[in-house]
Amino acid sequence: MESILEKLFLGGICGEAEPVEDPEYKEAQRIYSKVRDKWENILPPDQREFWEKLNDAADERFYYEGKQCFLTGFRMGLRIAVESLPCRGGHILFCQEKDAKVIEGETPSRTPCAAAREPMGMGGD
Repeated sequence: MESILEKLFLGGICGEAEPVEDPEYKEAQRIYSKVRDKWENILPPDQREFWEKLNDAADERFYYEGKQCFLTGFRMGLRIAVESLPCRGGHILFCQEKDAKVIEGETPSRTPCAAAREPMGMGGD
């Protein structure tokens, strides 16, 4: 079975391909398409090139806005995940090592890693 990272690397995960199920989004898209079609039909031929350039610029802007929203959300999700891990002094303390010593008060299934007691060099350190 492929891990989620393998699926992401191999292109098996593509959020853009997922349909948006929100009824408000669908209604907004319907109205947008209707208005856009109406404008395309009433524009004189000499202004259609300008219209297409405007739409291309808007599509590019939406791409970058979506990209930024994705990156911001992904980073926030990782920060939440990391913050939820048991740690002391900003460094993750626990891993699965069968020979690790147990810190008083900790359960044996979540034993401290010797390496976790040292700074991890997580970029920017």
